[in-house]
Amino acid sequence: MSAETKVDVLGRFDATIQRLKDAAADSECKGGALLKDIYLELAQTETDSRNAVAELIDAATDARDTLHSCIDALSSEEQDDHDALDRLTAALARVGGAP
Repeated sequence: MSAETKVDVLGRFDATIQRLKDAAADSECKGGALLKDIYLELAQTETDSRNAVAELIDAATDARDTLHSCIDALSSEEQDDHDALDRLTAALARVGGAP
């Protein structure tokens, strides 16, 4: 879904919510209480959806940070291994057993 389509859908959703809100506020509107309940339910659903998206973003951020930490740890271990190999090679060279 393109960004323009998303904006259009959100705009229509907001317009529908506003129409429901206006109808619920009209004291002469038949079923005004029902419309108000529907509006409140839609508003809560929107809030729940936004909260769920925020939680997913937080979880993805945490996963990314954990992955970066693992990569950093592996890089550090690899460097330590290279350093140890260099020290071993130097020690062997000093005793005349270098490959």
